[in-house]
Amino acid sequence: MSNSQYKVTFQPQGRAVSVLKGTTILEAAASAGLVIDTPCGEAGTCGKCRVQVAQGAPNPSDTDRRALGKVELQQGWRLACQNAVNSDMIVHVPDESLFGGDHQIARDSTVGGPAEVRPAIRKVYVELSAPTLADAKPDLLRLEEKTGPFNVDVAMLRQVPKQLRQQGFKGTAVLSDHQLIDFEEGDTTGRCFGIAVDIGTTTMVASLLDLCSGQELAVVSKMNPQVTFGDDVLSRIQHSISCPGCLEELRHAVVGEIGDMSRALCKEAGVSPQHI
Repeated sequence: MSNSQYKVTFQPQGRAVSVLKGTTILEAAASAGLVIDTPCGEAGTCGKCRVQVAQGAPNPSDTDRRALGKVELQQGWRLACQNAVNSDMIVHVPDESLFGGDHQIARDSTVGGPAEVRPAIRKVYVELSAPTLADAKPDLLRLEEKTGPFNVDVAMLRQVPKQLRQQGFKGTAVLSDHQLIDFEEGDTTGRCFGIAVDIGTTTMVASLLDLCSGQELAVVSKMNPQVTFGDDVLSRIQHSISCPGCLEELRHAVVGEIGDMSRALCKEAGVSPQHI
């Protein structure tokens, strides 16, 4: 790909980006923050990503000719997923070509009544005696006497002895089932939160929950970013096997969105991320 860059202006949104020569109009739109509808996963078969190139229109491809009429082609209509940027462009993106305009994301639960709270995360505040020459038991054995048996990975095995001494052998052990995952300073047993994420084909909804009471503290909803690779699951499966890094693209899109949603939840509820 050439290192030449061209300016692409999207109207009526009034957004402009500079992209490398050979970048598709669809990719340029994504860089400008516009998600164009591509139900076919960029195969060029659905015709939903139609845009009108008012300046710098490329020659129509065979795919364009199959999807668009002769008059439309003369007016500069092209498929965003099938045409590359090879000069400065002004592109009109109609509302019907944008993804998500007609979608409403349901956020409210329809299940009523109290629910039993049985989280996998458990917190135990402990005060341990410091080791002496007469009592030289390992730190983790001392901790297990207070919390019950647990497993520990190498990272925690290295971390806990230092934390115990810095905190005067007092603190809160955080366990996931029977795995020690953290040792927090002070008594944090009353501050334990979790995030539940519903990943749908089109939308994602995340809830911040107080694991002590079961109360829902905040909710955020977003479009599933995987829609840029196809509206349906089959299109995304096809994309995942179309190149060596395509499966990772799909995973990274969802993981990144969950991270953004988690930060938004914590900010809305005034909760520190370290307690999740």
